[in-house]
Amino acid sequence: MATKSPTRKPRTNTKSKVKVVNNRSTVRPSGGLRSRWGTVAVVMAFVLIGFFGVVWARAATETSTLWSTSTVPKTITDSDSQSVELGTKFKAQYAGKVRGLRFYKGPQNTGTHVGNLWTSSGRKLASVTFTNETASGWQTATFATPVNVSANTTYVISYFAPKGHYSANEGYFSKARLSGALTGLKSGTDGGNGVYTYSNASAFPIKTYRQTNYWVDVIYTTERFDPSVKPLAPTNLKSSVNGTTVSLTWTNSASTGVVRHTVYRNGTAIGDGLAGTYTDSLLTQGTTYKYKVVAVDNTGAASDPSNEVSATIPSAPTPTPTPTPTPTPIPTPTPGPSLGCTAKANEPGNQDPWGSCWPNGSNTGVPIGTTLSTYAGSCTVTTNNLVLDAKTINCNPLLIRASGIQITNSKVNGSIFIEDPNTNYSFTITDSEVDSGPIINGYTVDTSGIGKSNFVATRVDIHGGFRSAWCEYNCTIQDSWFHDQAYPADGVSHESAIRMGDGSTIRHNSIWCNAVEYKEGGCSADLTGYGDFAPIRNNTIDKNLFVASTGGACAYGGSSGDDGSKPFGNQASNIVFTNNIFQRGQGGKCGFYFPITDFLHGDGTTPPGNRWENNIWDDGTTLPPAS
Repeated sequence: MATKSPTRKPRTNTKSKVKVVNNRSTVRPSGGLRSRWGTVAVVMAFVLIGFFGVVWARAATETSTLWSTSTVPKTITDSDSQSVELGTKFKAQYAGKVRGLRFYKGPQNTGTHVGNLWTSSGRKLASVTFTNETASGWQTATFATPVNVSANTTYVISYFAPKGHYSANEGYFSKARLSGALTGLKSGTDGGNGVYTYSNASAFPIKTYRQTNYWVDVIYTTERFDPSVKPLAPTNLKSSVNGTTVSLTWTNSASTGVVRHTVYRNGTAIGDGLAGTYTDSLLTQGTTYKYKVVAVDNTGAASDPSNEVSATIPSAPTPTPTPTPTPTPIPTPTPGPSLGCTAKANEPGNQDPWGSCWPNGSNTGVPIGTTLSTYAGSCTVTTNNLVLDAKTINCNPLLIRASGIQITNSKVNGSIFIEDPNTNYSFTITDSEVDSGPIINGYTVDTSGIGKSNFVATRVDIHGGFRSAWCEYNCTIQDSWFHDQAYPADGVSHESAIRMGDGSTIRHNSIWCNAVEYKEGGCSADLTGYGDFAPIRNNTIDKNLFVASTGGACAYGGSSGDDGSKPFGNQASNIVFTNNIFQRGQGGKCGFYFPITDFLHGDGTTPPGNRWENNIWDDGTTLPPAS
C-alpha cells in the first residue's frame, strides 16, 4: 500500500461537549462538526404531567465524528491509482446510531464513491453512494436509515475509491484516537487499523499497511444521560398463577434510554422481560414467591423497583382415601407411556424429576396436524407486532427489525436474528422448528439457529447451523430441544448448542452439542460463554438436561481466559447454575474432559454473584463446580 511518510502531525480535533446540569444540557462550543452539518445540536425533551408539572428528560442527543472538518491529511493525494476499499475501525462508548460517513478527497480521487458500514466480521450493515461531491476536501453522505450500533463494539466505516489516489498518513494508528464518545482503534487492539482491500467493486477491507490512516470518518449520534438521575420505575406489576407457572405483566419505565427490565424473585434477579411480560415456570408447589421489576438504562443506572406482588403456587391436593373394592378380573392392558414419555429418566423425551418430560422431538416443534403455508413476506421484518402462525419460512436469516414479533407453529428453514442488542426489537418463537442448515463459508452469525438478543423461545426444536442458539443479550430459552449442529466442513468451526452472553434465562431444556468432528472442527460444549468480546454475566441456567457431548465439556461457566488470555475473562459475574442434570456418558464426564469448566476463577475463588446449587449427575450423585 503506497504512501508518503508524513512530515507533520494532523491538527487535533476538538469536539463540542454536552454538559448536563440539573437534567438540562449546555454546549461548550469548540471545533465541532461544521460545514453543511452545522455545530453539534443538543435536543432536550420534556414531558408535561397534568397541566402544571414538568419533568425534564434525562437524555440529550450528541453528534460526533473522529475528526473536525478543519483537519487536513498530510498526504492528500497518494500516487496509488488502483481501485480500493479503504476504512477505519472504531468503537463508540455508548449505544447509538451511525447516520453516515465522511472521507477526505484529493483532486485526483475521482469516480463514483460508495460508503459502507460493516461489523468487525464483515457483515455489511448499510451502504450509500456519494453525490454532489466537491473537487476536494471532506465529502459527506448519509444512510437512508440510521444504523443502531452497540457500545464498546468494533465496527468498520469505509468507502470505495475506484481510481485510487486516496489520502493517507502512515503510522497514524500507532495510538488510539479519541473524540468524544468515539475511538479510532489503536492498531493491534482488534487487529490492525487503517484497513483496505484492492477490488474492482466495493468489498470488506481487511488488510493493513504501517498503521496508515486513510481518512474515513463516521457520523455517530448518541443519547447521553445524567448518571445521577435514575430511570423512572416500572409500574402496575401484576401476577397470575397457572399450575406451577407465574405470569407477570407490568408497564415499562417511561424513561428514555432504558435497555432492559430485570425481574427479581425473592430479591434475586432471574431474567429480563420483553414488552412488559415475563413467565416464571416449574416452581415449587405450596410456595409463595415475591416479585419486583427494575428498569436499567444504557449507562447501567437502575430505577427504583416497581410495586411488589406475591404469587402462591397451590399445594398438590391430598387424595381422599376410598374403600378398597373387591377386585374384578380384567384383561391386562398394553403398557403405555406416563405423561407422554417413558419411565426412564434423564434422556431427552423421558421423564424429568419434576413430573413432566424432558424436551425432544415429540414435545417440541410444530404440533402434529398443523397445516403450514409458505410465508411470502420480506426476510427483513419491520412491522411491529407481526404474527407469523403456521408458516413455512424460507429465510436465512429472517432479520427482525421490529418489536413484538410472534412466530408460532411454524417451520423455519434458516435462522432468526436480531443483530443489535441495544434496540427495541424483539421476538418470541413458540411450538416451532428451526433448521438453520449447513455452515456457510465457515463461521458467521447467520448460521446460529436463533439469536442474538431480546427473544423468548418456548418448545422449539432447533438443529443445524454453527450453534443452535446465541443469547448475546436478554433472552429466555425454555422447554426446548437443541441438537444435531451442522457438519463443520471447514474443519475449524468450534460449535455449541447454546452460547450465553449477558442476561440469559435458560430453563428446562435438553441441550446437546453432537456435531460430527472433522479435522479441528466439532463441538466445544453443550453450553458455552467466553469473555472474548464482553463479560459473561447475569445468566440463570436452571433445570436443564446436559446431554453427554462430543465436546471437551458440557458447559462453560463464563470465566474462560481469566488469566488475561481473553479481555473480559476475569469479569464474569452472576452466573447461576441450579437443579441441572448432567449425563455422565460413555467417558463418565459428560464432555471429553469434564462436565463444567471455568465456573470458578483459576485460583478456585468464586466470581461475584455466582451460585452453584443442586446440580447432579444423572445417577443422582452431587456434581461440584470447577475452575
